Amino acid sequence: AFPLGCLFADHERKISAILRKHPAVITAGLWLVTLAGALLKIFGLRMQSDLWQNVSDAIVVILFPISVYAALCLVRIGNPVSDFLGKISYEVYLIHGLSIHIAQLLVGKEIPVLFCLCALGCTIALAYSIHWISVRLSNPIPVQKRT
Repeated sequence: AFPLGCLFADHERKISAILRKHPAVITAGLWLVTLAGALLKIFGLRMQSDLWQNVSDAIVVILFPISVYAALCLVRIGNPVSDFLGKISYEVYLIHGLSIHIAQLLVGKEIPVLFCLCALGCTIALAYSIHWISVRLSNPIPVQKRT
């Protein structure tokens, strides 16, 4: 991820200009290739081939963040959902590991969709709680002056 971030930092204007030309087509193409990379994982598991699984991991790790960036270029910045997620993003980063563990304890991994929804719900709830507490603690309590 670090080399990809460095590459993006060096060429952000060029990448953004390319995405502005045909944003929907480029975004759809990136997501399709990312999905194809993820499907290679299934192929690799069936073939019991570490090579295909590693190729899949490389494709997904490189293309997923680019796909997310491209998709975000299609979304109007400043909508309530992106504002909310932007406010709690650091807390999400801090708490996601614990949330995954809590979701595994609550619902297990037998039903993947239920597990993912539970992990997402726990992450957002815990991240918002931590954000709410940190905002309250960082704002000083007004002190009344005695005269």
